Amino acid sequence: MTLPLLTRLTGLILLLLAIAAPVHAQTEPCTSPTIGDGSRVALVIGNQSYADAKWDRLPNATNDARAVCEALSKAGFRTRLVTDAKAQVIRDALARFGEDAAAADTAMVYYSGHGFDFRGTGYLVPTDAPATTARGQLPSAFIQLDDLAMAAARAKLHQFVFIDACRVPEPVVTFTDVAGTNAAGELSQISRPIAPDFGWRGILLYSTSRNRYAYDEAPKGSAKSPFAKSITQRMVQPGQDLGSFLFAVGVDVQDETVNMPYGMQLPDLNGIPNPKFQFVTRQDAPPAAPKLSMYATRPAPFSGLTEAQLALIDEPVLIARLLRTHKVTDIESAAEKGDPVAQYLLGYMLHLGDNEPKDLALAKVWLEQAAQSDHPAGLTELAYFLQENAAQGEAGAAERARALDLYERAVKKGFAKAQSHLAFALETGSLRPKDHVRASALFEAAARAGHPYAAFALGIYAGQAPLGDALLAGLAGKGVVEADYWRCELGYYGNRAAAVRDACRRAAEAGMVETGYAGAEAIYAEILGRGATDPKVKADAEFLARKALARPALPDFARTRLRSLLMGLGVKP
Repeated sequence: MTLPLLTRLTGLILLLLAIAAPVHAQTEPCTSPTIGDGSRVALVIGNQSYADAKWDRLPNATNDARAVCEALSKAGFRTRLVTDAKAQVIRDALARFGEDAAAADTAMVYYSGHGFDFRGTGYLVPTDAPATTARGQLPSAFIQLDDLAMAAARAKLHQFVFIDACRVPEPVVTFTDVAGTNAAGELSQISRPIAPDFGWRGILLYSTSRNRYAYDEAPKGSAKSPFAKSITQRMVQPGQDLGSFLFAVGVDVQDETVNMPYGMQLPDLNGIPNPKFQFVTRQDAPPAAPKLSMYATRPAPFSGLTEAQLALIDEPVLIARLLRTHKVTDIESAAEKGDPVAQYLLGYMLHLGDNEPKDLALAKVWLEQAAQSDHPAGLTELAYFLQENAAQGEAGAAERARALDLYERAVKKGFAKAQSHLAFALETGSLRPKDHVRASALFEAAARAGHPYAAFALGIYAGQAPLGDALLAGLAGKGVVEADYWRCELGYYGNRAAAVRDACRRAAEAGMVETGYAGAEAIYAEILGRGATDPKVKADAEFLARKALARPALPDFARTRLRSLLMGLGVKP
């Protein structure tokens, strides 16, 4: 984790004032109300104060490590903490942790501190590491990222490595046996995935995307990094599946850093989350059915979400933000009391299995309640549910007809999501005969309201690519990450991918924050890789291509193109 330039000066002054003080390592167990039984084990490393004055001091690194250690302990992990550790201390801790992991079902390593990459190998920086060294000294002076993964990989079921470190491209260590500043581009801040040679099949989560900073404090003066703050809050929430947890962390960190001077920080996920894993399981079941008869009037909405937010922001993001200040049981309680927004969100969660066990029958009951209130979000979500789950034959035809009517009712209220859904149905003929003219008008209305997908569809289906691109560029300029993704897709399908290169890069970097960004990773890999001769550019293209190929959501045609790309780069697909 490297401080941005403005704060590096402060960190350096503090370090110079304290340079005479020795750096002490601490190895200690976490204290917590919950003591793990050994089926879950964790090692947390936080390096803050470095002996070599050329390394920036990181004021929050050890604070973060202690906070994460406590959160893991509360989640049932038998957790060991190492702070301000020299290389040998870390190696000894990893050896002991590997033995524990071999007897456990789940193992996690969390690292906060400096890191860098050289020739495709990630290195973490112990506190006694020199900032100037020879290439041959790297294995002895630094800790390889793969060493953390190898220790965690010994666990039987679940393996995690979380890294809170900067990933900007500037070199952070100087080689005595390389001329200049390594013009070949082989040295950069940590950016590579874990090598799979030793059977790694777990989750690698970086606190930030490639080429971005990891803020030690955001906003300035915070006692934790934005990544550690989210991890410690989300990890102890009961009932979250792993995918929902990781998604929520991405949303949190993005929201905390949206106005920071060096741009947003966007966590980066490598690996496929196991939907069965939860850090803290929920003990009670969701309400079996609405109990509304006793309520004569509906309460004021508890969520604080405006109709404009509901119309433009995807449900996973809405739910992640809501659960930052509320519990799932709060949503359930408000739904029982008749809050239509809570009913709609609960129905969505049960429909998609988002922070609730998937239950289509119960989802439909809650969505029916939300629609009875004539709330546009409830109308739209029930219509989508019916459209997606319509039966066969006459019963299915009736459900599709009802979905069409529900969309129309929400469209009359000017609800952008309903406009987009109905436009797609009219364009494809999925609910009634095709109506291209009206579909185009609805896409344009939703796009002008600020719905990113509608702007993409305006270019693809309505033939108004320049308008769609302009609207998406405007949204992206306001910090709407999803707009970069749809702008990248629009440029790709319009044979203008090079013109939206930066949008594709930003969307590829934001692959964890929103859903469906595997497409941007694939497109940007192609942009980088086609005709590339620079070894570093080729390596970046291969990295992105392999990352996109690992995502289940990637379409088959994109897989074919990426395999062809890898063959063109001279590597095995």
